[in-house]
Amino acid sequence: MGFFSKKDIMNDQSAEKTVNQSVVKEERMGETKTVYNASGGEVFWKNFLAGFGRALGSVFVYLLFLGLIVYLFTNYLFPQIKPWLDQYAKAIEVLTQQKGGQSGNQQELQQMMEKLYR
Repeated sequence: MGFFSKKDIMNDQSAEKTVNQSVVKEERMGETKTVYNASGGEVFWKNFLAGFGRALGSVFVYLLFLGLIVYLFTNYLFPQIKPWLDQYAKAIEVLTQQKGGQSGNQQELQQMMEKLYR
C-alpha cells in the first residue's frame, strides 16, 4: 500500500486536467484569428461592420463638404451674382410681356440686353 490513496490520485489527475485546460484557453486567447481559423459568421460580421463604418464616415465627410459649399455660396458668391440675376429676371419679364402681345418699351429692352452682354 502506498502513501496516497486511489482517491487522491484521481483528484490530482482531474486537477491536472483542469490546469491543462486553463493553460490551453490562455494560449488561445493570446493568438489572433485569421481567415483560415475563423468561422464564416465572424468574417462576415467583421467585414460588415468595417464597411458600415466606412460608409458612415463617407456620408459624414460628404455632408461636411456640402455644408461648406452651401455656406460659401450663400455668404460670398450669391451676394456677388445677385445683381446679375436680378437683371436677367427683369429682361425675361420684359421679353415675356412683349411676346404676350403687350407693348413693351423697345429702348428699355435694348438697354437691358446691352447690360447683360457687357
